Amino acid sequence: ASIGRLRMRITLVEDHDLVRQGLRLLLESEPSWKVVDECGCCSKAIESLSYRATDLVVLDLHLPDLSGEALVARVRSQHPKVPILALSTHDEVAITLGAIRAGAGGYLVKSARREELIEAARLVSQGGVYLHPRVAPAVLGQLQNPDKRSPRPVVLSTREQALLQLVGRGCSNPEIAMELHVSLGTVKNDLRQLFRRLEVVDRAQLVAEASRRGLA
Repeated sequence: ASIGRLRMRITLVEDHDLVRQGLRLLLESEPSWKVVDECGCCSKAIESLSYRATDLVVLDLHLPDLSGEALVARVRSQHPKVPILALSTHDEVAITLGAIRAGAGGYLVKSARREELIEAARLVSQGGVYLHPRVAPAVLGQLQNPDKRSPRPVVLSTREQALLQLVGRGCSNPEIAMELHVSLGTVKNDLRQLFRRLEVVDRAQLVAEASRRGLA
């Protein structure tokens, strides 16, 4: 039997209530498809996936606690068998490419028709790949060109996120150490690790690159 005739359990991750409600109505218009949980942030989604059986995650790429490819990477690292359909208001190739490389099985813009949403959800839940037609040619071209790879997804720990915020506010290393209740050596080591992971050489570049990747 096809997945369309079987019960499909969907976890919906979207921080805007009206958008989330609309997506739920569209997805549940398919017979036997059920949204089993709705989450407004990535942390709640991760918690939900740890105890609730899910056949598909439909996930917005622009959430308050994580963004873009880092968000997809976090879900994939903790729940590698759960397929992900990524949604965005944008049809930018870079955003799509980052999501696919991070492990999303599909990418759909929110302006898509109902039929496109259902087709994408069904295909991704079966292990296939779906790219919205507006970005598919450019994304496929980028994936076939190894010289134009986007940066690897970076997932920051809670302390690294706090450190990044303090750096962005212009705090010195001693001020950061006091704020985070860690040693000065720990701050310096964490900064070195962030420089290495984001491939930057100073604080200004760190803040700019983190912002570009949606980490700040």
